[in-house]
Amino acid sequence: MDFKTFVASENGAVTVDWVVLTAAIVGLGLAAMAVVSGGTEDLSGDIDTQLVSMDIGSMYDWTDGGVFGLLHFETEEEAAAEVAAVLANNYGGDHQAYYDAAYELAITDGNPYAGYETDVLAAVMAQAEADGVTLDTEGDMTFEEIYALNAES
Repeated sequence: MDFKTFVASENGAVTVDWVVLTAAIVGLGLAAMAVVSGGTEDLSGDIDTQLVSMDIGSMYDWTDGGVFGLLHFETEEEAAAEVAAVLANNYGGDHQAYYDAAYELAITDGNPYAGYETDVLAAVMAQAEADGVTLDTEGDMTFEEIYALNAES
């Protein structure tokens, strides 16, 4: 093949185009990563600082609530307000359905939110009583048993 034929040949031109386009895309990706990485590092540092400075024990009031202290909510009023909102919005006022769901979550072995669910269960039971609704709890663990189960977790 002589030089004129080699220069005029278009074989391999598509490959060259793809190499150039791929290099441009990789370059844009690296440029975007360089711009975003500084903000990501800053934000992760802020999160780390906040998490390290938190005292988990001070987040909860373990002594409020009489015989059965609240495991999650700060006050009984806070628990009642949340339960009333969820009862109306998620369960259409069906106390039994809300009780059943809270009960299952409170007794689920290994549930990291069992203390919270125990508080919700107590608040649902109190709300049902205040509304004059009798819940079907036959065959269920007593609240005392559930509380004892979750107070340690």
